[in-house]
Parts: sequence; C-alpha cells; structure tokens
Amino acid sequence: MRSRERGMLPSMAIPGNSYVAATIVLILAIMLLTLVRISHYPLFIDPYYHLSIMRLFDAAGGITSWDSLQFAPWGRPLLYPPLFPVLLSIPFAIGISPLSIAQGSSASVYPLTLIVVAYVTYSFYGARSAFLATLFTASLWMFMYKSSYLMPSSLAYVFILLSYLCIHRGRWIAAALLLSGAFYTHLSLPHICVVPLLAWAAIDSTARRSIVRSLALAYVLFIPWGVHLATNMGFIHSRSIVGYGTLNIVVALLAILGLAVSIDLVRAGQRRYVLFPALVCSLLVIVPYYSHRFFFHAVIPLSILAAIGLDRALESLTSLMPERGALLSTGVIVVMMIFSLCGAVVYEEGYSDDGTDIIEHRRMFIQESALMRLATGNIPAQSYVSNNDIITIVEAIREHTSPDDIILVDTGPLACVVTSLTGRATTNGMFKEVAPLETSYRKLPPLRAYLVRFRIEGTDPTHTVVATESLSLVVREDDEEFASRSVPSPSVPYAVAYAFVCLWALITIQDTWWKKT
Repeated sequence: MRSRERGMLPSMAIPGNSYVAATIVLILAIMLLTLVRISHYPLFIDPYYHLSIMRLFDAAGGITSWDSLQFAPWGRPLLYPPLFPVLLSIPFAIGISPLSIAQGSSASVYPLTLIVVAYVTYSFYGARSAFLATLFTASLWMFMYKSSYLMPSSLAYVFILLSYLCIHRGRWIAAALLLSGAFYTHLSLPHICVVPLLAWAAIDSTARRSIVRSLALAYVLFIPWGVHLATNMGFIHSRSIVGYGTLNIVVALLAILGLAVSIDLVRAGQRRYVLFPALVCSLLVIVPYYSHRFFFHAVIPLSILAAIGLDRALESLTSLMPERGALLSTGVIVVMMIFSLCGAVVYEEGYSDDGTDIIEHRRMFIQESALMRLATGNIPAQSYVSNNDIITIVEAIREHTSPDDIILVDTGPLACVVTSLTGRATTNGMFKEVAPLETSYRKLPPLRAYLVRFRIEGTDPTHTVVATESLSLVVREDDEEFASRSVPSPSVPYAVAYAFVCLWALITIQDTWWKKT
C-alpha cells in the first residue's frame, strides 16, 4: 500500500477534517463531563500516597531521598521518582488544598491521555486512525478509572508516546528530555517502553543515530536518581496487588489485524511502525508480577493497532467496492461509535485478595464506556473523602496535635489520607514494595496520638478523645516524652527543582516546535 507524507494511512470515506472534528468533539465531551463529575474524584486511594510525598517535600523544602512521614519514626528510602510530587507542589504552594489538588490532578490525566493518543496516532497514521484510536481508548470504563488514580504511570505514558513522535520527526533532544521526564515520573514502566525504540533502532539505520542519542542523553539525565535507586535496591521487593484485568474483545481482535498491517508497513520499508507491536510485546514482562496491570497498560497500543487495522480494512472495502464502499465504511464507523460509546464486550480476570495473584474468575460481559459512566454519573465516590468521619478526624488532628507529632494508624491508605490532608507523620504508609526499616508496633516509642477504626466510648482526663461512628482519635495529654518526626534536609531545594522543571519544559518546547527543520 502506498502511504502519504509521514507514512499516514489514507482515510477515504469521510474527509480527514471531519475525523479531526469528531475526535475533538469526543475529547471535549469527555472533558466537560469529567468537570461535571469532579466531586467524585479522586476515584481511588493512590493519589493520597503522592500527596503524602508532596507533603514530605513541603516539610523538607525540596526533594529528599528519605521518607520520614510514612512508617514513622523509622521511615524508609524514597524510591518513587519525584517529578509528580514536585508538580503537585506547585498548586499547593499557591494555596490550593490537598483535596482539590487530588481531584484536579486525577480528573485531568485521562483527558490528557486521550489528547496525546489522538495526536500521536494522527501524526503516524492519519485522521481516521486517530479518531478510531481515541474511540477505542474511550470505550473502556476501567481504563478511565485506573488512569485517574494511576496518575504517574499515565503521565509517563504521555511522555513516552510524545518521545516516539519526536524521534519520528527527528527531534532527538526533545525525545531525550521526554524520556527522562518519564524516568523521573514512574519507577518501571518507562524503562519497559524503551524496548520498542531499541527494536526500531535495530531495523532502521536512518533512525538509529537519533534513538541512540536520545536514550544516551535520557539515561545520563537519570543518573542521579538511578544511583539512588541502585544503592537502595535492598529495600525493594515484589508484591502482588489485587485487581481486575479487563480487555475489550473487539479491540483485541482488530489489533491482530493492525499487527498484520504494521508488519506489512515494516516490510515495505517504513520501519517506525514496529513501535506499537513491540510495545505490546514488551509489556508482557509485567504479566508474571502484575497481571492486571498488563491489561491496563496494553490498552493504548492495542487501541492504536486496532485503529490502523480497521482503517486498512475500510480502505480495502472502499477500493473493492468504489460505489458502495464509502457508504459501508461510514456505516461500520457508526456501528463502532455506538458500541464503543455505549459499552464494550470485555473479558475480565479477577484476582485473589491474598497477595498470590491467583485468578479467581474469568468472565465476559458488556461494560459501560467511560462516556456513559460520566454521562449517567455512575461513578463510585472514593470512600475516604466521601466519609464525614474522616473530615471530623482530620479537623481534630489539626486542632489537637502539633506538626511534629506522630500518629499511630494501622492501615496504609488511611495513614496516607491523614498525612496528605494534615501533614502529620504516621506509623503506616502505601507503596509497600519498598520495605520500611521496622514494622513491629511492639517497638514503637510512646506516641502522642492514636487513630483506630472503631468508636471509643467514655472519657479519660489524661486523654482527648474524638470519636465518630467508625473512627476514634486518642490524643494523650500526660507529661510523658513522645516521639516526634524528623524531616531530613532536601537533597534538591525547591528553587533548584522548579528551575530544572522549567528548563526541561522550555528546551523540550523549543526543540519540538520552534527549532527549524
């Protein structure tokens, strides 16, 4: 098949501008509905971990390599990359509340992902493929749900896709900076997504130099955090996490056709089209560790492959049936729109809750799309912030404890909610793939405050008790000496961190848009 400029697949049935307009309308509709449902966000507990790290940086005055607010008083090394909490600290510094930051950031990631998927697919394959890829990506409610709380991995994916495009356009410096941004955003996913670039470099001598340059510069920029990770690898251990893996059956089948199209394009000399098949293959490494995460991360490349597969099929239909092909192609797209925007036939795997990642059930059913969930408001409110008991306890913590007090909390999510909303250190935390120095409550020193998940009746003159239906805060008022938090000095002060982020953004923009070809 002959390709147009930049290797795009031609879109015949409807003018390209109509597909561009349809893509924009779809994304704008999702953005508007997301704004209407903003009170439901964040949809899950993960944002509170990142807000806790933001609070740590705020207390330290910049990026620190030791987390002393979670699993206090011992703490643990901070191994989660620091870019996302630094970005969260910007609205916090101008007075926006942590809860508003959690809502805004978790609500914005999914529309941003759709925008980048549409733009990158358009640049590689054309307008019709871009519309179809956006449509398929929007067909799964579970993808929207997970995107909203797995924010660093979603943002890293955005950087990765844009880096692919920059290399395609010969902007190797921008590609390197985007790759480094991904490395400083998520711990593992960006390094997996480097594999498609290596595959491209292996078969395309014209792109090899740019790819090698980009990867070399990106990893040089990553050296400071990479050394920190290497020296603390002993704290990392694999941990299976409960979840659901969901796959759109129609998209998966069309992706097989897209794989064949990609192979055809690669054989025709357009080597860059190895990227998305290689991306799906590289993500398979996740399966033994986080099986359900593979289904989430594979949605984007599978949707893009499905889009180009359907695009090629519609093009062939138009060529074989010049008189009716265009009308039939339009009909197929309308059917795809109805099924994708209303619901999708999905395959789901559910995993056990005992940490073994054993599959408990497999089933096929029709799942509502992201657009339908947003339109109907069928979105689960996150239990922690929708619970009035939490609000009462948070206000009591602010009133009856000091910033240096440590609070005993027996669950990680609740501990991160407390830390993110109050700035207090707690004895628990999330991201337990990084083990703390100590976990035994028996070795805890005397603490000023205790938060328990039941109602305490009665009073004691030596304690202040604030009790709700499901939670109780006990604050000791006796004269014993209590343990207090210890916040380390910043390794990178905020002023330096902000300067680096601004410089990174400016050079990326300059190399991408302002630099002459």
